[in-house]
Amino acid sequence: MLPVIALIGRPNTGKSTLFNRIIGKKHAIIANEAGTTRDRVYMHTNIGKNRVILVDTGGLSFNDEIDFETEIKAQTKLAIAEADLILFVTDSSQPLTASDQEAAILLRKTNKPVIIVANKSDHSAAQSHINELYALGFSEPIAISAIHNTGIADL
Repeated sequence: MLPVIALIGRPNTGKSTLFNRIIGKKHAIIANEAGTTRDRVYMHTNIGKNRVILVDTGGLSFNDEIDFETEIKAQTKLAIAEADLILFVTDSSQPLTASDQEAAILLRKTNKPVIIVANKSDHSAAQSHINELYALGFSEPIAISAIHNTGIADL
């Protein structure tokens, strides 16, 4: 069975852009509105010499008052359960949010390997926000810009 890598993070961190960048084509829908990706999107792809299943997920939000966000969270939790590795995609153009911190708590409970991906690292405020990511208690963040294709090889 192929290893499963899940892209997890709050809405609008660039998970779908990163998904498309890794697979090398525009498969996942990208939009500026939160909630564009609602279901899990799977794609077989190669990362280096390894064949993997990459999973794009909807933005993980902890506002259960909105019906579709509850559904997205359920889909995301299924992806987390299936994953062998989690790429926790954050938006380094903004400070850490309560949703980032709640997602980190959820991911730590899984005891699965988690790599923090500091997306949008080309933004002028990114470095100070990347430093905040150490507080989440995972490995060293990997700074990338999915839209500009920088740092992807490091990932």
